[in-house]
Amino acid sequence: MISIQFQAIANHLWQSTLFAAAAGLLVIAFRRYGPQARYGLWLAASAKFLVPFSFFSAAGSWFGRRAELPIVPPISFAIKQVNEPFTVDLLPSPVSANPATHLIEWVSIVIWGIWAFGSLCVVIRWVRGMRQIKTALREASPLEPVAEVPVMLSAAILEPSVVGVFHPVLLLPEGINVHLTPLQLKSVLLHEMGHVHRRDNLTGLIHSAVEVLFWFHPLVWWIGARLSDERERACDEEVLRSGIDAEAYADGILRVCELYMKSPLPFVTGVTGSNLKKRIETIMIRRTAPRLNLARKAVLAAAGFVALASPFAIGIVSVPILTAQQTTAVWTPASDAPKDLLTAHEGERHDRFIDRARAGNLEIVFFGPTDTEMWLWSGRGRSVWDQTFGSLKAASFGSQGTRFDSLLWRMQNGELDGYQAKIVVLQGFGTGDQSIGDRQAEFVAGYAPIIAEIRARQPQAKILLSAAFPRGQLRREAWRKVAEANALVYAKLADDKTVFYMNMGDRFFRSDGSHNSEMWTMSGPPNAGIQQPAFKVWAEELQPWVDRFVR
Repeated sequence: MISIQFQAIANHLWQSTLFAAAAGLLVIAFRRYGPQARYGLWLAASAKFLVPFSFFSAAGSWFGRRAELPIVPPISFAIKQVNEPFTVDLLPSPVSANPATHLIEWVSIVIWGIWAFGSLCVVIRWVRGMRQIKTALREASPLEPVAEVPVMLSAAILEPSVVGVFHPVLLLPEGINVHLTPLQLKSVLLHEMGHVHRRDNLTGLIHSAVEVLFWFHPLVWWIGARLSDERERACDEEVLRSGIDAEAYADGILRVCELYMKSPLPFVTGVTGSNLKKRIETIMIRRTAPRLNLARKAVLAAAGFVALASPFAIGIVSVPILTAQQTTAVWTPASDAPKDLLTAHEGERHDRFIDRARAGNLEIVFFGPTDTEMWLWSGRGRSVWDQTFGSLKAASFGSQGTRFDSLLWRMQNGELDGYQAKIVVLQGFGTGDQSIGDRQAEFVAGYAPIIAEIRARQPQAKILLSAAFPRGQLRREAWRKVAEANALVYAKLADDKTVFYMNMGDRFFRSDGSHNSEMWTMSGPPNAGIQQPAFKVWAEELQPWVDRFVR
């Protein structure tokens, strides 16, 4: 079983990786146009990790449902496969089910634990760095104003650095003004002010958040290295454009490297970072890139628009995938069912059900075993049905002999086609007196493809899972323990957004805790089974759901 959370994360990482690859191609295409443009592209690639495209896709889906745009299903399917390659059925099919469900859950817990530990390590590293910064600031002494921001001397800092995000301070190592010539010091200060003007510590904070959340992705650290490289080169260009002598500037950087070391602190921008050899070579030949003209800025703006608009468009085109499944009716008679799949009774009822479905005009549909069929039995649920659902667009597709596999085939062959349901009530199989227990993998695997089929063919419908009824084998207190345990299994199927769960079994007991045989009797035919009072209770319990989703 693939957790929906892991599916979403895998798809998000895939999309972010593709986005970063596209940014890399643009970096190559715009390599002549300087580090400022390249830095912006890599920053966008980093920020993408914090912006799931699913938000834009959801907005596109909402728009697509209302606009009813004519998108070709194969095209929309192909686009969706590229956008979300790791999306599979939310719930497992019977052939993929196995007794290792608990093991898979434990593996998920271990994976989340490893992620949390890694994130904590990154945070601890940064917290330690922040403490060092605070220590350096506390022990620093102010210098007479020489820049637009406060300048301080500190013995705890390893190189000229800008610290702070919203209120930057320029920290200089003690004695630097002695070791550098005035021109060299001026060039170093201009470099640091370049970081201030560009707000590099703020943008660095964005990538720091990416590192905390996605520390396990090698691309995140590679992008971080590119950001560090390009921002240093961008500040170098700013210094050279100011008219500073290139040789004096290069000598100043090399002199700082001789005296100090590269700063390892977070949220700090210094002068000695990045590939020093390449930087010095670029500085010495005074290589400054041409600025982006209007046309090239328009190209980058268009690329950004496409990047944001594409998930919205994918959301639009994903709607027809569901629509195509929903509107392609398959009216397969019982005679064409696989051998021994349907009993004669269930087959006869299937043919009647697809005739009713073909007529359309349904908003409430019931599926289930004998209990559901008995809604329309005289002396059982018929009078309650007529009174409660007679004025509504409702139908009961319940049948004796219904099994997981037979119901799934019926749904795939006409019983979910031809109408637009608002509620699909799926009545539980078996008896509510029995604990699902060790059968939960089989239980979930049985319901899973049925729920998936309903969601595919009736995407607008809410699905209401109604637990199997108690049949008198237990008293109330014992039954409640069973029901509480079973509810945990049903929770694997219900998301409380599209799929909901209800259990009205508590009303099948008398005030003294004994089973109420007027609700369900175990006496032999023709009186066995659910009785008319139980149908009244069932209708009462369904009423809030009908009011919520139908009326």
